[in-house]
Amino acid sequence: MLNCALRALSTSDCATLAFLLPPARLPRLTTLNLSHNKLSDGAASVLGRALAAGAPALCKVALQENEIGDVGMMALAAAMRPGGAPGMQDIKLAFNRIGDDGAVAIASAWREGGGSKLRDLHAAANQIGSTGLAALAAELHAAAELRTLTLGSSLGGNLVGDEGAAALDRALRMNGLRNLTVVLKNNALSDDAIFGLQATLKDLGPEMKLVLK
Repeated sequence: MLNCALRALSTSDCATLAFLLPPARLPRLTTLNLSHNKLSDGAASVLGRALAAGAPALCKVALQENEIGDVGMMALAAAMRPGGAPGMQDIKLAFNRIGDDGAVAIASAWREGGGSKLRDLHAAANQIGSTGLAALAAELHAAAELRTLTLGSSLGGNLVGDEGAAALDRALRMNGLRNLTVVLKNNALSDDAIFGLQATLKDLGPEMKLVLK
């Protein structure tokens, strides 16, 4: 386990991150906590490249409350692919600056085998819109173990609108019954979009949960 939360780490600490994650240590790393720092795209890119070198035991990654945007998220998503850290089960990304391109990169990693073990993805309080949610929804089948997809909370949501809700609706109906909770609090959904998702929820049964308000 590597726990460097609340250390005021910034992009200038990229070299330190690389030092803390030498190739010899990566195969044994199970938990990485760099939450509540000031890490931006530069630091996230260094971290992504390090993990892409091979961290097969890594299960939990906590990066919430940093300053990571799409460029950094793309590097981190690349690390999810086979050969990197495809065994990630819990990823916390809330309160960053991740937008649609970052979400699309996550979906691409799922499509290439990087989401097979993932159970919880927390990305509330970012800048993900309908395009990003649509990309994630289209690859839900590739993240078959996913149990929680959080794109909103009482403290902050994203920018998902009705087009994203429609894409999610189609994907949920296509995937059928599964134990999955999708949280979309504090997004930009209209009442009609919420009504449509609630109707889908009734059709899919009690194992499927949507938190919309």
